[in-house]
Amino acid sequence: MPDLAVRIDDQYVPLADCDWVFREPCGCPFGVMSAVAHSGHIIAADEGAAWQEFYDTARERNAARKQGVTAELMTHERYGREVMPLMRGGSGHACGKAVA
Repeated sequence: MPDLAVRIDDQYVPLADCDWVFREPCGCPFGVMSAVAHSGHIIAADEGAAWQEFYDTARERNAARKQGVTAELMTHERYGREVMPLMRGGSGHACGKAVA
C-alpha cells in the first residue's frame, strides 16, 4: 500500500508520521492516538474516523463534542515537542484548571 500523505501547516507529511490529539474545551490535551498502526494499517485517516476509533459509542462522541472536546491531527514530532510534556505533567490541566 502506498503511503498516504496529509497536508498539515502547508506541508505534506506521511499519515504514518501523525497522531490525533484530543483536547478539553480549555485546550489541554487528554488523549492521543496514532493515525496509523505499527503494522501499517490505517486507523484514522480523517477526523471522523479518529472520533469513532477513540470513543466506543456515538453517545460518548456526541457528549464529548457537545462539551467542546476537539481532535487535531499533528506530526509525531510536534506531539513529542508540544503535547507529550503536558500529558506527562500528572494530574490537572496545563492551563491551571482544577480537575474534579
